[in-house]
Amino acid sequence: MWLGEMGRLPVGQSRPSIIYFRPGPLVYLNAPSGVIILRLKRPMVKGLFRSCLVADLSMAIIGLSLATGPTKAGWPFQSGPSLGSRIHRKMILKRFAETMPNLLQEYRDDGYFIVDDAVEKDLLEELGQALRRAADKVRSGAVVEHAGAISTMGKGTEPHILMGLMAPEYGEPCFAQYLVCEALQKYARLIIGPEQRLGWVVGFATRQIANYDSGWHRDTGGQTRNAAYEEEMEILRTHRKNMLKFHLAVEDDPCLWLVPGSHRRYRSAIEHEFLTGERKGDLPGTVQMDLKRGQTVFWNGNTIHRGIAPAGMVERWNLTGSLVRHENDREELDERFKWRLADKVRDSLPAAVLPLYDNWRYAVEAADSPGCDISGGS
Repeated sequence: MWLGEMGRLPVGQSRPSIIYFRPGPLVYLNAPSGVIILRLKRPMVKGLFRSCLVADLSMAIIGLSLATGPTKAGWPFQSGPSLGSRIHRKMILKRFAETMPNLLQEYRDDGYFIVDDAVEKDLLEELGQALRRAADKVRSGAVVEHAGAISTMGKGTEPHILMGLMAPEYGEPCFAQYLVCEALQKYARLIIGPEQRLGWVVGFATRQIANYDSGWHRDTGGQTRNAAYEEEMEILRTHRKNMLKFHLAVEDDPCLWLVPGSHRRYRSAIEHEFLTGERKGDLPGTVQMDLKRGQTVFWNGNTIHRGIAPAGMVERWNLTGSLVRHENDREELDERFKWRLADKVRDSLPAAVLPLYDNWRYAVEAADSPGCDISGGS
């Protein structure tokens, strides 16, 4: 299918709705009487984001991927009744730009946005109960988390951060299911597109949070603390460029602070002092992510940020998660997640998660991997 050529898939729907889209320089339009696919040349989409979700259109533009093209595209669907011979591409792009979601702009400019609906209510309740059960298992010694390994029947410890929530030893498939639930995925596809691989689900599950303070940092492994301008900007441009990171407040969670927009610029002199010194104290220009139960913040770990428990806070119940855009690239295996290579892990995952898991296995097991560090906390 070349520029301007269209195919239709009758869907029998009475109103626009979201559809799955695949990589390629294609715009997918979902109309009440069918789906139109329009192939665009790269210059037409210059300046637009890699994948976008545009709401409130009579013909909703669902996705746009800026893959190099154009190339010939196969059309596996039967044609339906015609909606017209052509759609004026300039009109489409103008309407696309005018209705681009504010959230996407906030994420690009400020490095974060907060939403109330990135988890279904029933799933939120299930996750909360499962996180408490997981904490109890660690406390009793029924599950033991080692460096890169998960085992059973050991010495109990007071839990703090649980790295292995998707492990079969916990017996809680809802944590993996959470990563592919539609409420979360509608935002994940907005930022990283539909081709994804497994990131992580990590739980803050502690009754002893009072002294928690991560200090000010970026999630770049300390690479930028004393880097020259060109080096730091290159790190910020490339580090974790495929990742989407998020925090879900299983209970009210006011711990995360960040400096909006700091993921896009060189550090200031005072920020350098905080990043290289004791890394504590009140840094000017920060914003608190004061999450209420059920809220999710999607945020860029390259921002300057800090996790700290406010005075009087005793417990913290939070899920930190990530998903990664899969581009047949390579990923350095994070030793903390080495346990996921066991065959029993794949066998225990929900079916909907298996494509993401398989993509992750491909990325970390590929020979001579150049690596892409995806670790992080806060």
